[in-house]
Amino acid sequence: MTRRSLTAILIFATLLVAVLTLINGINETTKGGRLIGFSLGDDQSDLTISSVISGFPADLAGLEPGAMVISLDGTPTATLPDILGAAATLIRGKPTSLTFLRKGEIKTVQVIPGAPLPWGSLLWGLLAILGYTAVALLARFRAPDGLPSRLLSFFSIAVALELALPLSIPWVPNWFLYREVLFYLLTGLQLGLELHLASVIPKRYAWFDDRPWLTRLYYTIGLSAGGITALLSAADFFEIQGTSGLADFAHAAMNHVVLVGWGLAVVTILIVQFRNSITPGHRNQALIVLSGVVPWVLYNIAESFARTQEIDFGAWFDLAQPIVLLLYPVVIFIAIFRYHLFDIRVAFKRSLVLALVGIVVIALFSAVFEALSSRFGQIEQAGPLQVALFALTMLLLGLLFYPVRRFIQRVVDARFYPEKIAQKERLAELAANLPSLGNLGAIGRLVVEEVTRVFG
Repeated sequence: MTRRSLTAILIFATLLVAVLTLINGINETTKGGRLIGFSLGDDQSDLTISSVISGFPADLAGLEPGAMVISLDGTPTATLPDILGAAATLIRGKPTSLTFLRKGEIKTVQVIPGAPLPWGSLLWGLLAILGYTAVALLARFRAPDGLPSRLLSFFSIAVALELALPLSIPWVPNWFLYREVLFYLLTGLQLGLELHLASVIPKRYAWFDDRPWLTRLYYTIGLSAGGITALLSAADFFEIQGTSGLADFAHAAMNHVVLVGWGLAVVTILIVQFRNSITPGHRNQALIVLSGVVPWVLYNIAESFARTQEIDFGAWFDLAQPIVLLLYPVVIFIAIFRYHLFDIRVAFKRSLVLALVGIVVIALFSAVFEALSSRFGQIEQAGPLQVALFALTMLLLGLLFYPVRRFIQRVVDARFYPEKIAQKERLAELAANLPSLGNLGAIGRLVVEEVTRVFG
């Protein structure tokens, strides 16, 4: 494909990411009013409650894990799409009925939908989408045209598209099916692209060039795994006989085998690339990218373990997902800015970088606040001790915000803008020496000389 065609595809995908992100934002603002506060299992035909969020309407109504939802708001629910459809009609503050089966007994309770927006997770999710989109555009428009920059660009935009997929679009019938199919197809594409990309970071080496079949293997495994899982999901949705068990098996294999194996393979390839790198710059590029991949791999392993062992790590684990995902574009930016990954040479204004640092710190504190809120439950229903602990924790977070932000800013300056620190030190030294001169003319000449030397 020509450069123009690839650019057109990327621009279209970027616009699609923007539209889907906007839909996601609208959905989240309305979903908060419909939220009841429980989670279900992985199987869309299994409506057994796996967890209940403390302090949310489901918890206040007495729901517990292990109950199976039979109907919501008078609508029978046999599958996940049924319950999503029923939930879409709920209104914040308007009581609704929820019928469930637990220990052989059918019960109906009244719940009042509505929960505060999860600003922390929303902000982290948005940052992750923006981060991957920015990397895709940077690799497309600021890098020399070649295979590495193309791989980086299309892998990043594929991740951004996957992250931007809304859980529901009310005006699109069967969106749940379309989303699941798109999700697995994008996942399979990402698998092939990232394995290929890891094999050329920081550059192509002989071990990869001597094995041209590896590229075909990467995409065969990725697209086959994603395509088969998507196909079986669609077959299960349309209730084609004999496909339900196969779909469950495919989902489990994708979540517990393919994703974990994919991550370990990427780590292994990057380690090989690191060992083959001769120059310090190339070694640093491979090492930095590796540092962004390892947390994602560890998260996938932990998530797989939690699902197979039916362990609930709590709300903090879900909040960690977008943070872990955001690490990859962050390390790519560092590799580009500091070590010119793929010969991409770009200068980021210090004010912009510090502004982004501030946003990340705010998002981090928002996520911590959100996790603590879910841990302590709603203040109205909490006891005096919980209220005191919650208030003390929030006070400590408030006191820590400014020092943490300043510390991170100093680290950024020291690592990426050392000339700024040197300039400040020279000017401080100049200011300290001025009083000793005494002569106004001498002071003026020294100021001119030093300012010229500092700022060139």
